[in-house]
Amino acid sequence: MRAPTISSLIFVWLLSTAVVQAASQSDAPVCRGDGKRFALLIGNQDYKGLLNPLANPRRDTQAFGNLLCANGFTVFRYSDLDIAGFDAALYQFANITRGAQTSLVYYSGHGFAAGGRNWLVPIDAGLDCNNIGNADSADVNFLQRRLVDLSEGVLGRLDGSGDQIVILDACRTDPIRSCFRGGSSLTLVKGFDRLSTSSGRLVLYATQNGKPARDAVAGSDTSPLMTAIVKRLPQTPQRDWLSAMGDISREVAALTQQEQVPNLDVSIPPQGCLAGNCEAAKPQSGPPAAAVSDEEIAWPFLRSTTDIAALRGFVREFPAGKHRLEADNRIAELGRAAQEKIVKPDPPPPGKVAMLTDGITRPARPRSEGESCADRNTAAGTDHYCASSRLSPEFGNSYGVRNLYSADSSVAWVEGASGYGIGEWITVEFDGRRSVRSVLIDNGYQKNSDIYYKNSRVKRVRLVFSSGENVVRALDDKFGTQNIALDRPINAYWVQVVIEDVYRGSKYSDTAISKLRVTSDRQQ
Repeated sequence: MRAPTISSLIFVWLLSTAVVQAASQSDAPVCRGDGKRFALLIGNQDYKGLLNPLANPRRDTQAFGNLLCANGFTVFRYSDLDIAGFDAALYQFANITRGAQTSLVYYSGHGFAAGGRNWLVPIDAGLDCNNIGNADSADVNFLQRRLVDLSEGVLGRLDGSGDQIVILDACRTDPIRSCFRGGSSLTLVKGFDRLSTSSGRLVLYATQNGKPARDAVAGSDTSPLMTAIVKRLPQTPQRDWLSAMGDISREVAALTQQEQVPNLDVSIPPQGCLAGNCEAAKPQSGPPAAAVSDEEIAWPFLRSTTDIAALRGFVREFPAGKHRLEADNRIAELGRAAQEKIVKPDPPPPGKVAMLTDGITRPARPRSEGESCADRNTAAGTDHYCASSRLSPEFGNSYGVRNLYSADSSVAWVEGASGYGIGEWITVEFDGRRSVRSVLIDNGYQKNSDIYYKNSRVKRVRLVFSSGENVVRALDDKFGTQNIALDRPINAYWVQVVIEDVYRGSKYSDTAISKLRVTSDRQQ
């Protein structure tokens, strides 16, 4: 295996930061370690609303990153992640660390327990008493849309092999309790609830259940927990993780005069240590884990990309790599798709287009070979929905055009083209001439927050009317219905909604729309 180079390291880092589009990209680069031990460090501090800004998370992650880099870890470091960036960073890290010797996740920021779950708080959570409302509205589904579930979003993504170290330097506030006036449908806990852990996993909480953690300690510019980590961990780098965390916990208690005492959750302790070569380490069963090459780290980020330039950069960087043929095939596929993307309308079926009594010829709507269609009855008449493509059914789910007006809020239309669906479309054709006032869109796959951010969402649409008029509008990356209100009513026989740009999904390239409705009046 060739030795990693500075150029390949920068290439891999650029790939990772490009995918986590919502992450801060100005803090510190990743460092390349032994290819067996990996760390993901997240520091969120620039909060608003009910959540006070924090002073130290970025310094916490920088200090820990320096320590881990010096001891052979490959480190990925992010700050001030929103919900999409948070989800993408965790997904990438889970992919990279499959079969790794050690996977370490450190989070510094706000966190709390509610509804029997522990939540990590992105900077765009938008928690305030106005959107939380009364106690009955603040249910788990509400929190899922705005927060990261520790069990499902973090622990559940780690593959269960090797040592797994999760350090939660959070529990600093209980931001939603103050919104409730007389009871809550949620069970609220100040701080985190303790969780059961799997073999080889250690979870260190910055403080005991039911108590807050400090953001700072006198004489230090890092949190009490990080102050203890950078002091005690280097002193015994070859001690096993469990013993080392015990030392750190005692140091935190001393620094805070016993006001903050960390908690540990562990079943069968991890076998490793900070330095990698550990004192009295237990023998590993089976062959030792192979180091992960730069190419293997980079390829998962590019396997489904539609960026030909990034793929060509990958080929230049790894001209003799094991994924060279896949990359070449992907480049060729995207090149063919670019040439064939223009969809020419088929000749209209007999009787569908005719000279109307007012002397106006009804324009034929756009068509494609892979389209799917369905009719919807509305107060204004029959709306004929057609989509240029649809994702094939899987896991018991179907993604057809009927989902766009279904009463079931958990279903969505998902395009079926390669890449991110740029240029795919939905057409709503009317049974007569209509005066169109607005188009209502429920962006993304709104079944739940996990599915929403794993799939791509629409960032910009073009509305094309049968009259030839075009309207381009940006969509927000959020749950709920968005109203594209027209500046004036447009008379048309159909309107085509074209995907012009997307918010990329953290796991799937497929772009989804949950609901789409046209507000119109029938012309006499």
